Amino acid sequence: MVSLVLVTRPLEQAGEFAKAVMDCGAEALICPMLKIVPRFFDPESFHLPDAVIVTSGQVFSCGADFSRVFHLPLYCVGAVTSDKARHAGFLDVRPFSQDVAALLENLTHDVPFGSRLLYLRGRDVRIDLEAVLPQYSLDQKIIYQADPVGEFSPEIIRIFPEIHTVALFSARSGVVFARHMLQYGFQNMMGGVNLLSLSSVVQESVSEFEWRSRVIAPQPDMLSMVCALTTLLQEKK
Repeated sequence: MVSLVLVTRPLEQAGEFAKAVMDCGAEALICPMLKIVPRFFDPESFHLPDAVIVTSGQVFSCGADFSRVFHLPLYCVGAVTSDKARHAGFLDVRPFSQDVAALLENLTHDVPFGSRLLYLRGRDVRIDLEAVLPQYSLDQKIIYQADPVGEFSPEIIRIFPEIHTVALFSARSGVVFARHMLQYGFQNMMGGVNLLSLSSVVQESVSEFEWRSRVIAPQPDMLSMVCALTTLLQEKK
């Protein structure tokens, strides 16, 4: 029997991981917990900064025009975000950081205090960069918002008891997933389901459930998620 993997990423991001799931010999069930909604962005609405910060690759999936800052140093989190930035047109993408803490370390090492920074972000962020970077002038522009998806499809509800692994990439998706578990009365089924999380923070978002097993990717990137999934799929449900 083919193992079923619930892919909870937003629809715009789910395809690549779903393909990797199928390459592992499993079936991918795309079930987004969040819906990405682009926000209006005026490319002339800010003073030209000394550097740009991006912590989510979703920024580059909304059709916004960033051409004014293509020539400036860009600091970002994750290899995928770094690749998307280059594809979008950024010419000076600095070596990517694995997480926000590493980004802050690299940024403060390279960029003089008092410099002007442009932070391109989603509406909801876990870390308030303005609070942790008081030595800079930070201009924040919200490029998108991630709204919770209100319900599962009838197909997902029907097939949920057969799921082998739930793959979670963000704590916000985890919170929405937990809400759905209670909504549909699935919370007692978790003992037969594996949890694959991008990070410990993501895993903590669904810690209220008793899972069959809980695995955190060695690094917070898709390749590590795929490697961890390969190991999980070698187990029988």
